[in-house]
Amino acid sequence: MKYEIDTSSLSRVQKDEVWEYIIWSNVFTTAIKSAIGIPIGFLILAIFTKEWHLSFFGWGLLILIITSLIDLTDALDRRDAYYATAKKKQENWPLEKAKKINSIIKQSKDYCIQCSGIRNQLVTKMNIAKEKYNRNLFSQYWDMIESITKSFDEYRLKIERLKIVQNEYHYEIRNIGTNVRHNFPSSILNMNMVPLVSRELSDFKELRELGESHRDFANIWEQRRTREAIITGFKNLQASVDGVGDTITLAINNLRGSLRVRD
Repeated sequence: MKYEIDTSSLSRVQKDEVWEYIIWSNVFTTAIKSAIGIPIGFLILAIFTKEWHLSFFGWGLLILIITSLIDLTDALDRRDAYYATAKKKQENWPLEKAKKINSIIKQSKDYCIQCSGIRNQLVTKMNIAKEKYNRNLFSQYWDMIESITKSFDEYRLKIERLKIVQNEYHYEIRNIGTNVRHNFPSSILNMNMVPLVSRELSDFKELRELGESHRDFANIWEQRRTREAIITGFKNLQASVDGVGDTITLAINNLRGSLRVRD
């Protein structure tokens, strides 16, 4: 479905009363300055030259009229340029706005697809980790545990981006205006559209317990667990592995709460 803004519902660019006020206030200000400044200037000139001619004031009046006309013409030109820019902006606005909102909708769909892809990767990686465990490949097993942890964190980042995208969408929709007709939906996401990883987190916990409860695997883990954290915000590798589930739960709850507020 093509989402767009109904351009027939937009109000047309009209003359701005504020601009009309500015134009005439500029002319009036120039007239006042000229009416005071020009006669005074010619009066000073007459005093210094010791000549007095009414023609001085005649020239002053002429200059007053000319400067007022110049100022009026300049103000009218600026007003016309303002209206032309506003009209062009109004003509382009619906297309640009619709393009931006449709881009946000696409981002939301893409993040859901990416979350689904990561979930499939998690299942594959955990199957590989089980195979490494069954073959007593200690280091390779823990390598997979680290890789799975990174994938979970990648999933968490996508969920957080989903929340940001929903906020951006609702902001743009509000800014369209209540008097402008469009066919954009009130919401572009619900939790049924989000691929969740609750089962995968549970399977990951059981998978880790296999290695931690096995003496030989546990010995390898003891040598690794204090390594540098593989997730930002955690102290070390073990903290990353232990805490990734909580970060995902928090991200999911924040997204769910955000969607609930919109409903």
